[in-house]
Amino acid sequence: MKNSSSAQAPYTQDDWKSERGPLWPTVNFPLAKRPSARAGDRMFWHAIGSGAWLSDGRFFALGEVTSDEPFLTDHEQWPWALEVKILAEIPLLSQAPKLGDVGIEARSLRRQVYIRMSSDQGRRAERLIFDRAR
Repeated sequence: MKNSSSAQAPYTQDDWKSERGPLWPTVNFPLAKRPSARAGDRMFWHAIGSGAWLSDGRFFALGEVTSDEPFLTDHEQWPWALEVKILAEIPLLSQAPKLGDVGIEARSLRRQVYIRMSSDQGRRAERLIFDRAR
């Protein structure tokens, strides 16, 4: 699960695309946190700040990593990158699954760029995303 945005720029609107625009096919990471994901791995996007107004943090999108391994870009603050194919998105954060629905506590994501989910958590999260994206 990948944190989307930051505490300085949290998600504040239900319609996240009107606030942020579409998800990009490349996801960046800081120099100190080289991602270990590889092609075929799944990635979920967590909306930082959503828990403040929705009682629990929400994850709103699912993607599949298409890069064989992380690569470096010229972005100064977030140079590591992975290419991803977006598989599903939930347009309104209020309709997105809660972190608690898959057994993740919001505090486990604090000060983290991403966390690894167990296989069971990933399967549950994927099922919830696809069910609610319809």
